[in-house]
Amino acid sequence: MRSSTSYSLAIGAGVWACASWVSAHELEVDRLRLWPNPDWGVVRGQVTFDPKLTRDDEAPPPGDAKQRIVAFLERNLTVELNGDPCSPSIDVRELYEKGGAVPGDVAMLQCPVPSPMKTLRVVVGGEFPMLAVRVVGFDQTASSEEGVIVLGGQRSPTYSFPQADGSKTVTTSERQTTAQVLWSQVRLGFVHILPRGWDHVLFVLGLALGYGGRLRRLVLELSAFTAAHTCTLALGAAGMLVVPGSVIEPLIALSICCVALENLLRWGGARVRLALAFVFGLVHGQGFAGALAELGLAHDAFLTALLGFNVGVEIGQLVVVLLFLGGVWTARHAYEPNATLRDRAVRWASISIAAIGAYWAVERVIGA
Repeated sequence: MRSSTSYSLAIGAGVWACASWVSAHELEVDRLRLWPNPDWGVVRGQVTFDPKLTRDDEAPPPGDAKQRIVAFLERNLTVELNGDPCSPSIDVRELYEKGGAVPGDVAMLQCPVPSPMKTLRVVVGGEFPMLAVRVVGFDQTASSEEGVIVLGGQRSPTYSFPQADGSKTVTTSERQTTAQVLWSQVRLGFVHILPRGWDHVLFVLGLALGYGGRLRRLVLELSAFTAAHTCTLALGAAGMLVVPGSVIEPLIALSICCVALENLLRWGGARVRLALAFVFGLVHGQGFAGALAELGLAHDAFLTALLGFNVGVEIGQLVVVLLFLGGVWTARHAYEPNATLRDRAVRWASISIAAIGAYWAVERVIGA
């Protein structure tokens, strides 16, 4: 018993040391803003980075980080003008001096435009999980009709520029249908769980580890978690309940640690776990809402986008649970039922999850 406990603690310490290598999702969404102006003969752009895009634990010199950012954009971002691809020049600015990008760091783009300029479209490579594209007016103040969410490997709608009447209004010649909005948001919600949402994945796994072979109990806990985060996702995305990310992100990390410790310490019975799932579901819903609200969705597509995003999140969670249950089933058929082995596996996994959650909590509080 003593040796197994020491072994479990050693695993936890190792996971703590390596937790910074595990990529938790960030609320900051990669953005691209473009200012086309045929009168100036250029399209200017500004890319705002996700802090995890270029940062490593062993930070490279600023010059190396700039090269990585430029290479990333050259691989993954193309602007099509009048149907022809244009490779913009890239100028990295405001780079975090210790290496990597943080929220607010930007790269400026610029490419010449043909005369006359008729259409503009953005093509995003597969390494961009998602990108919020917004084309703004010639005077840099008038926004276009909508912010477009482009997933990796897709193209944005085409923006057309009327020439005959001298109008300086940006219009979209291709508006997404309801089905297209719904499908894109389902994919976005799924991506927010797999592969970007490791903190949400670990929380769900923490719940699953404590189910003790009672499937009904697991279903009830996951249902409570889903109902809670659906409520706060809707309220948060609508702007009716907004909690700063600096508060929510550490709380999400603490929720991971808490549910894992409950698996080890058994603070209460089924009702306690059900209450934990619901309360922490409220917290996680605010995290989902922060990601959705930052995308600048058009007002008339809001409810469709909200529904699709939530469905994508639920599908992602379901995949995690099914993979877990598949692993349990495989283990039961590969080995003779062994309560001691099962308890050790739950203990080691819970210690690992608790260590990662604690590390993230400290990291997010310090970085807030």
